[in-house]
Amino acid sequence: MMKILIADDEKYDRETVKHIIKENFLGELEIYEAKNGREAIELSESIRPDIVIIDIKMPGIDGIQALKEMTATLPNLYSIILTAYDYFDFALEAVKINVKEYLLKPFTKEEIIEKIAVGIKWVKKEQEKRKSEIEDKEKIYTLLPVLENQLSDLIINDKLKGVDYGMYLQCLDMSFLNSYAMVISIKDKYAYKDISRVERDQIRIKIGEYVKEYINRRYKCIGNYVFYEELTYFIQIDNEETEDFKSLEIDLAFNLRREIKKRFNISIRSRSWRNI
Repeated sequence: MMKILIADDEKYDRETVKHIIKENFLGELEIYEAKNGREAIELSESIRPDIVIIDIKMPGIDGIQALKEMTATLPNLYSIILTAYDYFDFALEAVKINVKEYLLKPFTKEEIIEKIAVGIKWVKKEQEKRKSEIEDKEKIYTLLPVLENQLSDLIINDKLKGVDYGMYLQCLDMSFLNSYAMVISIKDKYAYKDISRVERDQIRIKIGEYVKEYINRRYKCIGNYVFYEELTYFIQIDNEETEDFKSLEIDLAFNLRREIKKRFNISIRSRSWRNI
């Protein structure tokens, strides 16, 4: 159910609007009310309304100022101005805060119904749009690990020839203009020694995920550590860091060895090369 906030210092106007809403939008709108701008701001922070009908002229914080505060945290708020004055006196400010509609007092029942109906339709459209965007992002995030593994596998097995790997790079938001590869081997000692094949696979994947997350704190990288004994990462570095590449490579490898020993009680060795 959508939420609508009625903000007006005139109780009669609030009650009139409430009555019309209950009579015509029963089951569609949950009604809240505020008698001044301050209450409207405070209430909007807690209930997060979808639609607001607000009077411009109120004591203290007026409707325009209140809307500025409200839309700062609710950019998709559908706002309808109630005013006894000529709307065009407030047109510039209203445009700035993306006011959708206005009602000139005294308003009619039909006008209220029409404006709210349009607001409901607009909010539903925005909600569907947002839902579609989230679903698209979910599909992309589900696909990215697959693309990452495919591209890594193509590089590892030297099968990039004839492949449009630019599509992979675009989807993964990488360029490889300044990059290098790091291959990590797990030493057969400490916690890795004398454990089963299944346990080794589980630990390797955990370490693989940790290393990727660690590298991504500073650089962009893709990795392949599920189907291979060695953990392979392709790391993209910033242009300004290319001159000090050797130090960067040594520092990252040293820090990874230290963190993995501390976290997993496992020792690793690493090697790397540029121009992947």
